[in-house]
Amino acid sequence: MSRALQLRSRQKIRRGVIAILEGLGYVDWKTNQNLKGTPERVARMFEEMAVFDQSYIDSTWKAIFPSPNEQMLILRGVSAVGMCPHHLMPIRYRAAIAYIPRSSVLGLSKLARLVEGYCRQLILQEDVTDYIAEALQKKLDPRGVMVVLEGSHGCMSYRGVKQHEAVTTTSAVRGVFRDPSEKARDEFLALIGRNGV
Repeated sequence: MSRALQLRSRQKIRRGVIAILEGLGYVDWKTNQNLKGTPERVARMFEEMAVFDQSYIDSTWKAIFPSPNEQMLILRGVSAVGMCPHHLMPIRYRAAIAYIPRSSVLGLSKLARLVEGYCRQLILQEDVTDYIAEALQKKLDPRGVMVVLEGSHGCMSYRGVKQHEAVTTTSAVRGVFRDPSEKARDEFLALIGRNGV
């Protein structure tokens, strides 16, 4: 997103936050010490948590390296934040990713960047899980990919049913992880099952 577009977008978000504050009865927001900077802070927060940046994802692929290794690689404990597209509430994510290389590997920090980049948008957890797996499958052409994503949804915790401990788990599976005779899926789940995602 260009700087000019970013500033225009931020102004639109600021106006929306002002409408929410005034709609809630905080018409004194400009003079209230706790609220006068809120429209700008909330606009920056939305940019950080809900604006998808394709260039951030594209920079991930600059760290693909040739490798003869064909052993499963697992990265777990990756955290990211996104937003629920239905209520605009935060979602705290934890991810575990596995892939079995064919001829190339991705730098470890780039795996985390991929998760963070795809989560940072207004998107369903099911879809973001699939996007991460599909991107890895297309760019690395591994023998297989599996992504497990756990989400703690603000819309479940703070409104409606108010389930503070509820965690939603989704998975996306590609290649040999789909084939029961390969046992890759069982190995991955056994390894992450010890301590969770």
